[in-house]
Amino acid sequence: MPRRKKRSWGGCSIEEHRGRFYVRYRENGKRKYLPESYTNKLEAERRADALAADLRNARHESARDEPVECELTLGELGDEWIKTRKDFETDASRWNKHLKPYFGHLKPQDVDEDLLRDFIREKSAATGEDGLSGPTVGRCIHLLSSLYRRLFKNRKRTGVTVNPVALLDKEDRDLFRSEHDPKKTPFIKTWADVRRILDSFEDGPTKVMFAVGVYTGLRPGELRGLHWENVHLDQDRPFIYVCQQVYRSKLKNETKGRRTREVPIQADLRPMLQAWRLQTGGQGPVFRPVSKRGGRPGAPPQFIQEHTMWRHLEVALTACKHPPVTWYEATKHTFASHYLMNGGRIERLATTLGHTDTEVTRRYGHLRVDLFPDEEFNAVCMNRPNTWPNGTASGTNGRTLAEHQSNSSATNEQKTVEIP
Repeated sequence: MPRRKKRSWGGCSIEEHRGRFYVRYRENGKRKYLPESYTNKLEAERRADALAADLRNARHESARDEPVECELTLGELGDEWIKTRKDFETDASRWNKHLKPYFGHLKPQDVDEDLLRDFIREKSAATGEDGLSGPTVGRCIHLLSSLYRRLFKNRKRTGVTVNPVALLDKEDRDLFRSEHDPKKTPFIKTWADVRRILDSFEDGPTKVMFAVGVYTGLRPGELRGLHWENVHLDQDRPFIYVCQQVYRSKLKNETKGRRTREVPIQADLRPMLQAWRLQTGGQGPVFRPVSKRGGRPGAPPQFIQEHTMWRHLEVALTACKHPPVTWYEATKHTFASHYLMNGGRIERLATTLGHTDTEVTRRYGHLRVDLFPDEEFNAVCMNRPNTWPNGTASGTNGRTLAEHQSNSSATNEQKTVEIP
């Protein structure tokens, strides 16, 4: 038996009795009727909608708590909240250096949009250690917004009823908007350059790491935390199960977006990984540090450090005389750009890269005019016949839409006649 649909709060209905329409509603669990009646059903429905809105507003007003005056300052609340952040060290640094000295002595209700504007302008105009770039100011504002979202959830204790960051308008947000254009991010433009850079690497784990990164789009932390148990080379369609990453020299059983994914292994990458599996034994981490230096006292290093990856990439770029690019640009950006330029779907690319939104993925697709194939660059061709509905304008071949349609119908008739 299907479950009965739950009646929405403040719902009203229309009843007809002897040619008159009455509005029925519920209040405090009791069924009631409005005293007036209507001869037109449309008027009764309009009155019912207005009554339903009044009932919902009355419910919200009655459920609204009395204003609470918080005795704690924003600094005390922020110190308690910052410990729960995932990226504790980075967020704690921004909180202690910039936000807490400016807002920490105030009560949560005393921070408004005017005070936020003063903070943005002072930090943007300051120089030296007190000055911040636009993106850094934006990260501080976003961190403060996260704090107020938490305080709003606990408004019975904090008394916060509004997030002041949400009151900033577009002009205020433009003050800390980044001027960097992601479409201008450098990457390796041709696959021949990718192979030249790969051949310029010294034989070792960093060479295989670069190959896996540029053929799969894995993040540096995901490459460092990759284990053989998650590399399925013997399948008909080999793939890598991405579920771990190295973050701050610790292996975490989650990715950046906290979502696992399966990334296909390209045909050119498969023999290299098979040879590397035979060389390393195929157990434990895929990439182990070669040097015994590093690590902690009494324990050898467990993961290859990112600065080691960057140093080996820099040597390879210098050897093949390629312009400098970072590891992220040479692997993830290059993989995404060539994927889209070769006709791949952006939705599938977002899943492969581990993005939750395709808008983030578009930053990795360098859809520049000089990199378009000829057939896509000439997709908008003025020499094609005009297909406007009125059929009056013509293309350079001189035929109108009506002539094309008549020619098409004649061809169809000819085909129809030829069928025995």
